[in-house]
Amino acid sequence: MNTRINHVKINGKIVSEFDLNAMYASTLNVPIAFLSGDLNLTRLVKETNNNIETVATKEGRFGAAISKHPQVTNKEIEETVTKALKKDLSNNIVALPKEFNVEIQYRVPKQAFSNSLFPGCKLVGDDIVEFKADNYHDVLVALHFIL
Repeated sequence: MNTRINHVKINGKIVSEFDLNAMYASTLNVPIAFLSGDLNLTRLVKETNNNIETVATKEGRFGAAISKHPQVTNKEIEETVTKALKKDLSNNIVALPKEFNVEIQYRVPKQAFSNSLFPGCKLVGDDIVEFKADNYHDVLVALHFIL
């Protein structure tokens, strides 16, 4: 998400930008039909909701990426999006937890201290800030300021 953090966790699970955006979509009752990207991300998306169609366009290896040829991925994406949009998408809404325990680990302890001053945040280690909420809107507001 940015180079100032090591990770963001929600309820003990490291989350990606996909997770953050999918949870926001869920608050609006918007289903996720399709995702393309890194192979590992597509696997994580399937673990989150197996109904979401995915296409892996590349695979990360040791700080590098092995990408498929654009003609191959373009065809796969077109076919998979078509398939996704023909499905009943009511099962493609990502489940939201009842509460959100957010943990952010910063690379620089000073940033953790500064961001712990945001209302509701708590410094729980030299480089870790926690934020707890029972609705995702409050999480998004906090993340806007502390990421």
